[in-house]
Amino acid sequence: MKAIIFVTVSAKNRGNEIEVLTEFARPLTGDGARTEIFDADICDCFYPQNAVCALEALCKKYDGGATVLSVGGFVANQISARLAYRFKTECVTNVRGVVKEGDGLCVVRKACGSNVDMTLRLDAFPRIMTVAPPPDGTAGTALIAGVGLGGKSFGRVSALADKIGGAAFLTRAAAIEAGDASRIVGQSGAAIAPRLCVALGVSGASAFLAGVEGAETLAAVNVDADAPIFRRADIGIVADAKEVLTELERLWK
Repeated sequence: MKAIIFVTVSAKNRGNEIEVLTEFARPLTGDGARTEIFDADICDCFYPQNAVCALEALCKKYDGGATVLSVGGFVANQISARLAYRFKTECVTNVRGVVKEGDGLCVVRKACGSNVDMTLRLDAFPRIMTVAPPPDGTAGTALIAGVGLGGKSFGRVSALADKIGGAAFLTRAAAIEAGDASRIVGQSGAAIAPRLCVALGVSGASAFLAGVEGAETLAAVNVDADAPIFRRADIGIVADAKEVLTELERLWK
């Protein structure tokens, strides 16, 4: 028996995750495959290994004929990679499309800094992939804390975003420092599309830039004048991100 297993990682966003996965999986549901939902949030999600054992057992229940889907993000990508290692099979992250091809499956994801589409064929079971999350349509302003600002400053960034009616996010590295994997922007997390995106202390790795390509205006603050983010930014400020955050708090108090 074959099955499509939806893995959710957030109780708060469970409904949205299932909606995204259901739409993505439509091309896969024509062969009578059963759909199951695995809530990884019942485990301690910041430590993905806590969910992998239970998910491995669920996959084995279908004698290897399982397709495991989750919405791409820091936690989901970690769980999927660890699960793939258990089965000695492939894991493809941030997939944007899927097409059945005979007994195999072709998936499409971005590559080379999101500049090209790459098509991969999956033949072995279980098929394990994370789905590229839809852009977060943050209407106004998004503030992003990077390592240059420090993950421990995320509380201040979040409070400031609330004051101006915006949203606060973290880079992957800053999220690890902050101990908060729920607000990551980039290939490891969400894609956002605000009118103004302010990156504080973000170096600008290609994995991060993939998450902000929908922003109308990108303003970057970094003490390093040669930081890669300045090549993508519409507005660049060479300064200490901590000092700029303090000034923004003063202006927007």
